[in-house]
Amino acid sequence: MRVFKSACVLLVIVALASALSAEEKRIAGRWAVSAEGYDLELALEQNGRAIAGTMQTPHGPAAVKGEFDGLWFEFSGATHGGPHELELVAKGILRADGTLAGVMTSNVGDFTWTATRKNTQSGAAR
Repeated sequence: MRVFKSACVLLVIVALASALSAEEKRIAGRWAVSAEGYDLELALEQNGRAIAGTMQTPHGPAAVKGEFDGLWFEFSGATHGGPHELELVAKGILRADGTLAGVMTSNVGDFTWTATRKNTQSGAAR
């Protein structure tokens, strides 16, 4: 009987975990970033926990990649070929209102930043 109860509890846990992963939070998409007076654009793709994309900066586009765990994220990247190359590391959180907030460290300074989703071509936010 104890084995049966343990098996039932395990089955419920697996079912709940599957339901939670089906509602996986995503940060893929286009973001309008505000970083202490700078307006930047961030485009991200997501594959499971892995994120990758491009941040448009005053120093040119920076290819970025990192991880997102459903709440917290971190990515890093760099621009190449311009007169002033930029190396950055960003860490932050997906807030309850769907916006991003975090800190960015770089070879040109450190910034706090926030981001909101940009509308898609159809006018609906993703």
